[in-house]
Amino acid sequence: MRRGTLPKGFGLIEIIITLALTSVVVIVIGRSLVSLQRVYDASTNRSRAFVHARQPIEIIDGLKNDYFGCSCPPNGSDSCSTDTCTRSDGQSCTIAPSYTSCWTEYPKNQIGITRFYVQRVGSDWQLQPLTAGANETISGLPTFQRSVEITNLKRNADSDIDPSGTPDFNTKQIMTTVSWEDHKQPRQITQTLILTAWQNF
Repeated sequence: MRRGTLPKGFGLIEIIITLALTSVVVIVIGRSLVSLQRVYDASTNRSRAFVHARQPIEIIDGLKNDYFGCSCPPNGSDSCSTDTCTRSDGQSCTIAPSYTSCWTEYPKNQIGITRFYVQRVGSDWQLQPLTAGANETISGLPTFQRSVEITNLKRNADSDIDPSGTPDFNTKQIMTTVSWEDHKQPRQITQTLILTAWQNF
């Protein structure tokens, strides 16, 4: 065989087929890597969203009596009559027998507001109002939006939670919603916690 010539039987068709097969393999591997990256990104973003959805719930749970509580002397400093406690913001609640405290309809100084975000102010966590349709942009994650909704659940005559019952200020539902985008696809996760004023404070 002369130098610089192809082996016998190895012609142009074989070269084209080899290149075509190599291209197919490269494309398949590339698409697989892209798919794996998308699965990884989706999993990472969902984990982030879960953490950011839980954070305000845990903060509100830890500070629930500060946000909602009205407490009579000697433990508290709010204004109280026989069965009513009135807070400095003008909100009042009914005190159950043998109790000296209760929760008001809205968080302290947030009358009529149900949507919030939680903000660190100095050493305290404070509830800040969100206007209708607005959300909090999570710092460092510009595509992640969050909102916290606080509602009073309702109870029927048997004291069971019932959507058609009477609002119970001592039973709050805290619902956090986090929304984001995965490769331009909208995603959302919701976390919910029910809080009750079951003990004096």
